[in-house]
Order: sequence, then C-alpha cells, then structure tokens
Amino acid sequence: MNMFPTDLHGSFHNDYYVTSLRIEGKACAQVGATGKIVLSEVPPVSNKKVYALGKNHMKELSSKETFDISSASSQTYKFPLPKDVMGYRELEIVTHLDVGIHRIFLFRVQNRVSLQEGSSLSHIHSYYAQWKKNNSGIVEVVPRSE
Repeated sequence: MNMFPTDLHGSFHNDYYVTSLRIEGKACAQVGATGKIVLSEVPPVSNKKVYALGKNHMKELSSKETFDISSASSQTYKFPLPKDVMGYRELEIVTHLDVGIHRIFLFRVQNRVSLQEGSSLSHIHSYYAQWKKNNSGIVEVVPRSE
C-alpha cells in the first residue's frame, strides 16, 4: 500500500471527484495501476503526520505495518485507513487527462463514509489563505512549515 497527501483535488458534482498527481511520481503510477483509491479526511491536528507522508509520492508500495493505520478498513475496497480518519470516500477512476507535469484523474465516488463530525484538514495556498482572511475570515491557519 501507499499513503500520501494531496493538495489539488475536490468534488465534482455529487458523484465525481477530481485529483491531480505529478505524472513522474510513483504515487501517480500506483493510482493508475490500482484504478481505485480511498481519500481520507483527518483532523487539523494531524497536519504534521500528513505532511510527513509527502515523501511517499516517490516511494514504492510498502507493507501496511509501516503506516499509522486504523484497525478498521474501508467498507467497499477493504483498504487500510489512517488511524485518525474522520471520514473517507472510496473512488474509482473513470478517466484521466495529462496537463503539463500533472495527470488529472476523474473518479466516480463509489462510497462515502462519515465517522465523526468536526473540522478536517485542508491544504490551501498562502495567497488564497490571505484572500479568505481579508474577505471572509479564517478561523484557524496552521502554516505548513510548523
């Protein structure tokens, strides 16, 4: 298995999800070969653990024992989940499009599970964070460098 963060992704209507991965990354090849992923939501306090997984974009598949995972698995695919999972989507690739250095995947949402309520970690870029702060306010921003 592999577990890594993504920052360029989002819902497309109710039944679809879009994400972008670097074409040259091993994570991109792994997602393409599997055809299915589980996208998990975790609380903001998990930010350091999540960002530490960024190196996995360029790593081979590993044993699930090398990850901090929950005792539960996803309902449909039976994929491992991160220990602090709040909810997740099980996604299956419909198609992809290469744009520059990125492969944009279009997934169909196969299953959506909410395990607990609360704020989940979201990665936003600094320009957008400043715009939100100036225009509508942000409750909490945790810089990635911390």
